[in-house]
Amino acid sequence: QEYENGVVREVVVENFMNHSHLRVELDPHVNFIVGKNGSGKSAVVLALQAGLGCKAQASGKNTSTHKNYIKHGADSACIKIHIANGGGDPYRPDDFGETVVVEHRIEK
Repeated sequence: QEYENGVVREVVVENFMNHSHLRVELDPHVNFIVGKNGSGKSAVVLALQAGLGCKAQASGKNTSTHKNYIKHGADSACIKIHIANGGGDPYRPDDFGETVVVEHRIEK
């Protein structure tokens, strides 16, 4: 499938909220996040927000720090957001190739 530059392709989290490991691949067009309560819908959205620099207070989760997103019993969490970079006019293709990975680590 063809992804335009800047489109989020994948979100991977470790020790984030209730998830030891969660990987979500996204379609290049439209995505719906559906599932039962506790299945990870909010985790995907919060990971995108935190991973791309949104402050915790803006998440709507009544928390003042991303540290509260670290899974209970873990010392840190990791968010990796894979962004397409392989179409026309890519950003620094020699450095990043076809995918830019934004990694955000949260430490206690």
